[in-house]
Amino acid sequence: MSQRKIMVVDDDATTRYMMSEFLDVLGHEHVVVSSGPACLAELTADPMAYNLILLDIPMQILPGVHTALSIRQFEKDPPQTIPIVAITADTNYHQPTRIKELGMNAVLPKPVNIDALHDMLSELTT
Repeated sequence: MSQRKIMVVDDDATTRYMMSEFLDVLGHEHVVVSSGPACLAELTADPMAYNLILLDIPMQILPGVHTALSIRQFEKDPPQTIPIVAITADTNYHQPTRIKELGMNAVLPKPVNIDALHDMLSELTT
């Protein structure tokens, strides 16, 4: 993986902690934020810093779906496509077609396990 890092966006403190622990074990540099607006602020500050975003869907302030669509709008200048992986227990989002329509690349069902995370990261960051 390049010098860029992974951003975890989730409003649940337990999930943020668990994802951070998993990414540490897997040896990935990462940043953890608790909301869609915090994610957008990170991307605005350094648009090229991240090579993947793990994004919770049901968040209080700005839901993950709206955050993903905002990221895709933001990416148009300059053109880029950061892979976005939805992390959710909501089975309505587990269909690949639905996820792609919402501007995301893949879904990682909750509860996330380290093996599934490793496989997803290998697939999207190589």
